[in-house]
Amino acid sequence: MRMDVSQLVRTLRGIDPLAYGPATIGTLMRDVRIGLGEVEPFMSVRKGGYTRNLVYADAHFELMVLVWDQDATTAIHDHAGQHCWFTALSGTFDLQNYRRVSGGRAPGAARIAPAETLRGVSIGEPDYRHGDSDIHRVAVAPGCEQAISLHVYANPLATCLVFDEERGVCGLKQLKYDTVAVDRLAAINP
Repeated sequence: MRMDVSQLVRTLRGIDPLAYGPATIGTLMRDVRIGLGEVEPFMSVRKGGYTRNLVYADAHFELMVLVWDQDATTAIHDHAGQHCWFTALSGTFDLQNYRRVSGGRAPGAARIAPAETLRGVSIGEPDYRHGDSDIHRVAVAPGCEQAISLHVYANPLATCLVFDEERGVCGLKQLKYDTVAVDRLAAINP
């Protein structure tokens, strides 16, 4: 289903992501096709890394566009008990999901183990993280020069735990946006 950014925001505002649950939002994220020109005003690029660019936020959810440079990889992280949907708008991703073995619900000792590897995740293949399956690492797939992803977090995510698998610990990370363009947000805020 082709829609622009403002239509997606209106759709999400109209259904409340938490009230409708993972399957409904997962289907929306699988089927949505947003042209790259639609998200270009929200994009910034960081050489060798990725950027978190806010498109919309309210008390129930936030919508972000992440722009990934070649070889960019996140730290192993959780989603702080929130619901997270991710879909590729362009490019290809590899996802490494983890499970908690012990600890890892607060900063301190945390043993995790790989649970599932998804390679070549592309447009139309959304990923959902929540509860006991909320830990993962996202990477741009080898050979992909740049990738762009769309993320819905319900409720908005201010912090997460970042895991050091070798040391067996995790720490709290304050999250920030790389870009927040108030004038762009106002244009899609009905």
